[in-house]
Amino acid sequence: MEELELTVKPSQWMNFGWILFAFGGVFIHPILGGIIAVIYFWKRLEFSCWNYEIYNSTICEKKGVLISSREEIHFYRIKSISVEQNTWEKLIGVYTYIIRTADPNRPIFTICSVLVKDDIFRGMMKDKIIYMRDKMGVRNMDVFERY
Repeated sequence: MEELELTVKPSQWMNFGWILFAFGGVFIHPILGGIIAVIYFWKRLEFSCWNYEIYNSTICEKKGVLISSREEIHFYRIKSISVEQNTWEKLIGVYTYIIRTADPNRPIFTICSVLVKDDIFRGMMKDKIIYMRDKMGVRNMDVFERY
């Protein structure tokens, strides 16, 4: 069994806009504010059931309230990692990582709104990817079609 190395959860601050929207909705109509508040609490529950686990050779995404799912990507299948940070994410200090993989079922794996420092996370991922590719004897080759 693989050893768990790191658990990362998406930031709860990403739902802050819903609570502001609910307070504004109360001034328009109390029922509208109540509906938006219910959406906010549902979103908060979804975020509390969503996490990413990094093991020795895989990264797993677990999410779901009523129906749960688990998505797993092997490190040797990762092609590249890029970072995005919109204005709201810059204000609260979170990052979104877009991981491109050679997996036919999930070519793009997104790690949304995490409070992990960019240079530390990408350095750790890069070391694991290189180690697992060497261990498995995998070479990354892309085939391009010419039209």
